[in-house]
Formats: sequence, structure tokens, C-alpha cells
Amino acid sequence: MRILNTFILSLLVAECVIADDSGFIEWSGERRLSWDDFTGGVPPGTDENRVAETSASIAWSYQYRLEWSSARCVFRVVAINTFARFNPDSSWVRPGHRTDAVLKHEQGHFDITQLYRERFAAQTREFLDTNRICRGRNDRAATRSAESEIEQLLGSIYEDIWRQYRNEQELYDAETRHGIDINTQAAWSEKISESLSAPILR
Repeated sequence: MRILNTFILSLLVAECVIADDSGFIEWSGERRLSWDDFTGGVPPGTDENRVAETSASIAWSYQYRLEWSSARCVFRVVAINTFARFNPDSSWVRPGHRTDAVLKHEQGHFDITQLYRERFAAQTREFLDTNRICRGRNDRAATRSAESEIEQLLGSIYEDIWRQYRNEQELYDAETRHGIDINTQAAWSEKISESLSAPILR
């Protein structure tokens, strides 16, 4: 975690980042994965039937403000940033399997990551710009209290989203047989594409 604190009169601005952005590829509808992005090695002991793996994650950060007035402190979350990220170093493909069909299946894994990033973003919007009471009589104590409450609130949503996300990824692999079932893969690809185009309300 990285915390940046800046004091401006009685206002405390803080940013907390629950992410490490070094070397990751952010999801973009304009940039699809290529085999050059899969730079990791095949882990020892990996089932020989597994020909490729996409390592992706959902990360988040937030920014909040503390304000003091007549010895009373309130805080509010002013921004929640979410990220769907692909990790090239732990994503891999076996030699001889760099086909368009396998790459399309792996892109599906990354697209599912983006879908659940969108769901996480939608479910956390209600916490934006809502004043909450700080606990603590000084900036240090109030900061600890605010960050603990924010991370508990957002973290509980994240954990729920993460469980759903892992289940969806496992279902995708099971039903498509890791992309081998061409018809089921086509149906999944269409469903994922339609979901990415639909607005996420919650």
C-alpha cells in the first residue's frame, strides 16, 4: 500500500493505492492481447494438457478527504479507481500452441476480468462523496480510522466480487474445455462481447 498525505490548512487529502502497476497491461477495448504479451515460463509440474494461461487481476485504489470543523472530523471518499490488469510475466503459452483459437480463449479470460472490474466499480459508487464521521482526536488517529473503515467497506465488496469472478473464470474453462469446444467457445465469446457493450448499473 502506498499512502500520500498532503496537508492544506485544515484539510487532509490522502490517496491509498491497493495495486502495483509495474509491468501490467491495462484492459482496453482498443488493445487486444497478442502472443508477445505472454512472456512467462510454464510452471514446473503444470498439466501437459494446459497449453496457455492468462494471469489477470482486479486492482483498486481510492482517494479521500478529512475535514476538521470545531474539533469535529468528517471524511469522504472522493474517487475510487479500479483496474483490470494482465500480468505478462506470469502469463504463458507452450511452444507450438500460439494459435488464433487459443489466443481468443485467453482474451476471453481477460475480458471477464474487465466485466468484474466494472461490477466492482458499479457497486462501490454509492460510497462516493458521502460524509462520514471520523474517529480520533488528531490527524494521525483520524487517518487510521478513516482508512480502516474505507478498506473494510470496499474490501468486503471486493471479496464478494472476487469470488464471483473466480467462479466465472472456472465455469468458462469448464464449459469451453479450455477453448477446445469450438461451438461453446463461440457462444461464450458472443456473451462476453455483449456484456462488455451493456451498461453496468450495479
